[in-house]
Amino acid sequence: TEFNANPYTNLINLHQTGNDNLILLGDHDTRCLMGADDDLKNRFHVVWKSNVDDVSNPHIDYIFQVSDRNGDGVVDMPYSMFNASDDGKYLRPKTVNEATNSKIHCARDGKWKLVGEAVKRRECDCSLQLFVMIAIYRLWKCTATTPLDNLGIGSVNVLGGNRDFWFERIHHNFDLAIGMDKSMVGYGLRWGEGNVCKWPDSDIISSSKGRVYSAEHFTTNDGKGRVLKIPKTASEGFLRMDNKGTDANPDVQFPIQFTWQEKRIFANYNALKEAVEEELESEHLQ
Repeated sequence: TEFNANPYTNLINLHQTGNDNLILLGDHDTRCLMGADDDLKNRFHVVWKSNVDDVSNPHIDYIFQVSDRNGDGVVDMPYSMFNASDDGKYLRPKTVNEATNSKIHCARDGKWKLVGEAVKRRECDCSLQLFVMIAIYRLWKCTATTPLDNLGIGSVNVLGGNRDFWFERIHHNFDLAIGMDKSMVGYGLRWGEGNVCKWPDSDIISSSKGRVYSAEHFTTNDGKGRVLKIPKTASEGFLRMDNKGTDANPDVQFPIQFTWQEKRIFANYNALKEAVEEELESEHLQ
């Protein structure tokens, strides 16, 4: 759950990390350490469960169901050990490994804490990053002329596998959806209404409404966070994109801070995508 995965919940657990270093950890990180502890891997305890709880093998469900198992006309009661509960229900013992019991409640990758620490160091501005993604999404909605890529799970490589069958995706329009994978018609292929270049203003910012702010519209408020200022750019917060090109080769003059020191203007989504792919390939080679 979100509560169990939060690394900042209940920061009262004191741990020694070596060289007499002591740190306070939350319940989540403590469970992760306990899940990898060699001593706890050899320690077990017994919990009492009802006769149908936590049955990990579905092939033995019949044991816990009321039925005439031997065909003698007499209904056989479900399996039970003995009546050991105050409410009259039957219980059964279940052996639990101490380390495993902690490990199943450990997120392991630590992304929550890593992102939190990056934000704290001001190396990542999550609010601004969200606005960038919304602006790029609107650029795609207004200027896309090629189908979506069939990216592999957790990969930047184009793979097969009928992705639209397993993941809900809405393509730009019918033609681009068919161009991506005609065989998926009737099996999860979905598409939108085509070009959308205007969005309504709103106090709530989302991909479909509200003005998008740029870095120039932020100011630091005594180190306590970000305070929004009303944008004064001609784009009006990317509520509208005007095509100065053609339908086949749109040009909306999309401005973006491309790298740390470089601002660039792209005609359309395809041009931005190609530039990003080239930049990633260059960084990979470096």
